[in-house]
Amino acid sequence: MVHECLKDSTSASSEEQFDPSFKLDEFSRYGRQMLLPEIGFSGQKAFKQTSVVVIGAGGLGCPALQYLTAAGIGHIGIVDGDVVDSSNLHRQVIHSTSRKGLPKVYSARQFCQDLNPNVKVTCFYENVSVENIFDIIRNFDVVLDCTDNQMTRYLLSDACVLSGKPLVSASAVQLEGQLLVYNFENGPCYRCMFPQPTPAASLMSCSSAGVFGPIVGVIGVMQALETLKLILRIHKAGDVEPFQPTMLLFNGFRTPQWKSVRIRGRQASCTACGPSARLSKEFMQKQANEYLSMCGDNSGATLEPIERISVHELTDILATRKDVMLLDVRPAVQYGICRLPVFRNVPIAELDTVKDVSGEICVICRTGTSSQKAVRLLKKLNPAAKIYDVIGGLSAWSKQIDPKFPTY
Repeated sequence: MVHECLKDSTSASSEEQFDPSFKLDEFSRYGRQMLLPEIGFSGQKAFKQTSVVVIGAGGLGCPALQYLTAAGIGHIGIVDGDVVDSSNLHRQVIHSTSRKGLPKVYSARQFCQDLNPNVKVTCFYENVSVENIFDIIRNFDVVLDCTDNQMTRYLLSDACVLSGKPLVSASAVQLEGQLLVYNFENGPCYRCMFPQPTPAASLMSCSSAGVFGPIVGVIGVMQALETLKLILRIHKAGDVEPFQPTMLLFNGFRTPQWKSVRIRGRQASCTACGPSARLSKEFMQKQANEYLSMCGDNSGATLEPIERISVHELTDILATRKDVMLLDVRPAVQYGICRLPVFRNVPIAELDTVKDVSGEICVICRTGTSSQKAVRLLKKLNPAAKIYDVIGGLSAWSKQIDPKFPTY
């Protein structure tokens, strides 16, 4: 029996007791973080009212998506044109072995919806480009750059400048990572920080240089954290300190692991966000090819066809020739993973030890990129030698000759 003094309150509408836009399940789901004065109910409501698009559902995007979904972001977009592969699974932890071959956006959506059905998830199974970027980010409040190439960083930054959207950008390779927030309040855009692209030869990627799973996990989680703090600032909800342009640096194998560096704000001379900037959607469309070429050609395809052989031609050489010098130019750590025993390991950095050879030299690497560079170097040291590389390297050997040979 309801006590007399409670009759009036129990007959009152639920609107007077709690916000009807929240389900009862959401109060219990988010209760532990709403207890924090820095967030509170106003912060949780801000999360629910915000839309975030994550560009890239890989090593950075996976942990970012996990925690943005769990935190209760109202609408999350996922953009990626790739499919789940075995080589992803040591670090891209929302994907699974059972979903190999499935587009990453659909694999990620399945994870997010299982984790929190209150969150709306929209998938874009495509890579970003000048042609589609504005349509993709139009309906989202915050953009996360979880990609791993320089061209996309410039593209996303330019699009966010023109669209007036903050960009939470991160990168991770080998044992290091970094995190910045661009285009928010007095903060810089990507071009303020990096007016000129880094030469392609100086860039590293996860596929070529390697990456340790926990490193991208830490940086991706920090990306989610900075995004949530950004949302609190935008909505003036909760209690979060004022924004300061900062670069956060992390090295998982150094002590101390973290370094926070104050960075300069928006630059008056910036060609994208400065007062005299000429950046526009039309300008971006006209300069579309520059986004593809600004980092240089990183394919490594520098040799003439006559200077290259296929893996099938290599099998003939191995079966019939004993006079050919066989060199594997991968770093020693990669040679230790797997190798063709007949090849001697001489990393590119040590090729100056191979000189005055007058016969034939066959060079192999992991994918056929480094071996082409090695051929160029060896030709300078051995002008009398006939030198060629193996197209596709050990990856092609595994696919076309020996399926039991491991790839990595």
